[in-house]
Amino acid sequence: MQRGGTQRARRTLAATRRSKKTLLQLDQDGLRELTADVLGVPLPVSPPSRPSTFSHSEDMEEVTATLPVSELSFAEHTQLSNALVFVDALADMATPNCQTLLVRFILERRPLHNGLASRAFRVLAALETPSEELVQAVYQLAFAANESTTSFGEDDSSHDGDSHSIRAEALLCLGTLANRIEASSNVATQAVEQLHTELSLHMPHARRSRRGAGAASPEEIAHVALLLDAIGNAASSRSFEMLQQWVSWNDEPVTVRDAAVHALRDFHGEKAEQAIAQRFLTDSHKH
Repeated sequence: MQRGGTQRARRTLAATRRSKKTLLQLDQDGLRELTADVLGVPLPVSPPSRPSTFSHSEDMEEVTATLPVSELSFAEHTQLSNALVFVDALADMATPNCQTLLVRFILERRPLHNGLASRAFRVLAALETPSEELVQAVYQLAFAANESTTSFGEDDSSHDGDSHSIRAEALLCLGTLANRIEASSNVATQAVEQLHTELSLHMPHARRSRRGAGAASPEEIAHVALLLDAIGNAASSRSFEMLQQWVSWNDEPVTVRDAAVHALRDFHGEKAEQAIAQRFLTDSHKH
C-alpha cells in the first residue's frame, strides 16, 4: 500500500461532514430532474397533488424504483458535480433501491471512477443499516489486487490508476460497515476474518521470515497501520487479542503501535484499559 494513498484515504474518511445544501434544495421533482440528467433516462413526473419534499426516503425509493439498473450508464454530458450530488442523495436516503444503485452503478462499475468511488466510500461510512450486498461490494474492492480506475471526465482531478488510494478507502469503509451490519452476518464475519488474515501476514515473525533481520519498509508500515485502523473501525470482539498483541510489541514502529492503540478506542473493560496504559508506560517516545 502506498503511503500517499493511505494518507489520502484517511483524510477522505475523516471528513465525515457532508454538505447537504444542494440536497436540501431538491424537492421530489428536482430529484427526478437530477436523476434524469445524470443517467440520461426520462422519469415520470410526480403527481401535482403530492407534497414535494426531499426529507423522506420514500421519495428517493420511488424515484429509483423505476430505474432499469442493469441498463444504466452515465449520460455523456453529465458533470462530475452532478454525479457526486447523485451519489450523496443515494447514500443519504439509504433505501434498499438506493443501496443497490450504489453497488451496481458505482462500486461494481469497471473501471472504477476515482472521484465517485472515493465519495461513495466517504458517505457509505455514515450508513446506519448497510445491506449485505453493499458490504460485499466494498469487501471485493478492499481486497482486490490492482483494480483499474479512471477519472470522471475532464472536471475530475483524481488520477487514473490510483488503485492504492481506492483500496485504502475501501478497507477503512469496510471496517466501519462491518461494525454496523448485524453481528451474526456472514459478510461481517468474512470481512473481519479477512482483515485478520491480511494483518497476520505482517506480524513480526512473518515479516522476519520474508525479510530476515531487515526493518519493515515505509510502505509496509503504512499498510499495517491502515489494517489496524480498519480493524479498529470494525471493533469486533474477535479482534481484541490481536490488537492487544500489536500494542505490546515494543519493537514495532511508533506509527504501528499508535494505530493499534487507536484501534482499541471502542473496546471497553479492564483489559483494554491495561493494554492502553501499558503502551504509554513502556514506550520511550514522547506524546
